[in-house]
Amino acid sequence: MLYPEGCVPLFRFFRELLDFVKLLPKVARCYCRVEFSAGSIRHISGFLGDNNRKGIRHLTDADTCTVACSKILVQIHVVGQRQENCRQRTSMIVLAEKKDLAPIAQYQETDSFACRILCIANMYENYPFADFWIQKKEEAEHPTAYLSKMDGVITLFAHENADFDELCIFIKMIGARCLMCHASCAEQLHITPARTGTIMKWNAHLIEQTNRTISPNLHQVYSVLQACSSKAFQVPEFEPFYLDMSHRIRHGGATAVGYEKEEKIIACAMTVAETERAAIIGAVAVLPEYQRKGIGTSVVQSLLHRCMAKHQKHIYVYCNSEQNVQ
Repeated sequence: MLYPEGCVPLFRFFRELLDFVKLLPKVARCYCRVEFSAGSIRHISGFLGDNNRKGIRHLTDADTCTVACSKILVQIHVVGQRQENCRQRTSMIVLAEKKDLAPIAQYQETDSFACRILCIANMYENYPFADFWIQKKEEAEHPTAYLSKMDGVITLFAHENADFDELCIFIKMIGARCLMCHASCAEQLHITPARTGTIMKWNAHLIEQTNRTISPNLHQVYSVLQACSSKAFQVPEFEPFYLDMSHRIRHGGATAVGYEKEEKIIACAMTVAETERAAIIGAVAVLPEYQRKGIGTSVVQSLLHRCMAKHQKHIYVYCNSEQNVQ
């Protein structure tokens, strides 16, 4: 929507938008994009508050900024004589359906966060508790960034040409208890990581090995994970863990194996995200009294083989920097 100079229904616009959000208590925040002429900027700078006033008043032709006003995230575009230049800098974050996420599939073999977003979309595209967004630029053929949010966890996959200023404000607006992304993205977003680590990748062929691994039930897996929990390896509550992982396993989005001794599961390994061409190993645990005996290696090899047997997958492993990796 373009408001030309001299036409100032701006206060009414923002007030009606605020009133609309208040009528929807379940909607925490909303996002919109508005274009103004340079002469109209002075009329909205006071309305949007002191924190945003200085930046808005200094906008000139073809400039852009994103501001937060109550529950509304507003992207301000100044439209002037340099229309073409303005269009080249235009970006917008929009809700995405699964078909909008199709371009991310080409990156699942090279990026674990792309694999994770694609898996969540495959598993939960029609569920109200999983949301997806893409950042689009008018001149770009494909989105510059992809985001998913589920259970308070945001996963971000972004290209180098993404608008990280816009992403930073948007992520703060939608809120999350955790953001998963590359360290380079965190730096661009001006976020200090709470936990970091190496992402290891396995893409070789495996020789099938004979061992004592089985397909365990998730109650057995959870008991092993609980026994190995620590500050660096935190185990979620059982009910959300069980509902999520059982759904993923049934629909090909995860795999679990266990190592049995005397009819007792003493070790386990799981993929937490799987697509047709990639998978992420996110939980490997061995009961303390059986550690350093090669059992962890055996159960991981069994899991790798099962993943490879389905498809030729690229396997990622997240390694916490707070723990020793051997």
